[in-house]
Amino acid sequence: MSQTLTDRVKAIKNTPGTGENVLVSEINAAFDKFDNHFIPFCKIQGAAPQIIGSGAGQVQVTFDTTRTDTYAARSEGAMADLANERIIIRKAGLYYLRYHTIWLAGTAAGILRADMTINGATDMSVFDSGTAQASSMTVEQFRVLSVNDLITAFVQQTTGANRTLDDNTYANINVLEALWLGNAVEV
Repeated sequence: MSQTLTDRVKAIKNTPGTGENVLVSEINAAFDKFDNHFIPFCKIQGAAPQIIGSGAGQVQVTFDTTRTDTYAARSEGAMADLANERIIIRKAGLYYLRYHTIWLAGTAAGILRADMTINGATDMSVFDSGTAQASSMTVEQFRVLSVNDLITAFVQQTTGANRTLDDNTYANINVLEALWLGNAVEV
């Protein structure tokens, strides 16, 4: 395992007289890597329209753009995993999670549903009746998460006709986000 700058500074701090010096410029250049000052945040977006068939069951939402990923350049690896349409938690703690989308106008029947999953299990859902006009949906929650937990979004609808999730009509709407709020101990 490679030694991080944080580990190195701790070692120097805890062993005075070692003769090793750390330049202020070196610390400043890597300041965001010090865990007590670093805030994990990831926001991925589905910019391309996604057509969801009526009665198709849960369909995983596709994301093709990373809007923000504070772990993108860190040794732990990025939080955004666009190849698998998900966010990977890289630091344990309390998170604010949010999935937001908009269904374009369609048939006024059935239901529209959005789900947030954690490690493959549906954790939170919102429902709305199928409406003729566009319908916005948000699933949000606070959760204590562990390293490598996986956050994904799914949708489903039963309006009797195809419905579209479209980020082009309403910009920056189809997004999945995870924001670390601090350390937490689940009881």
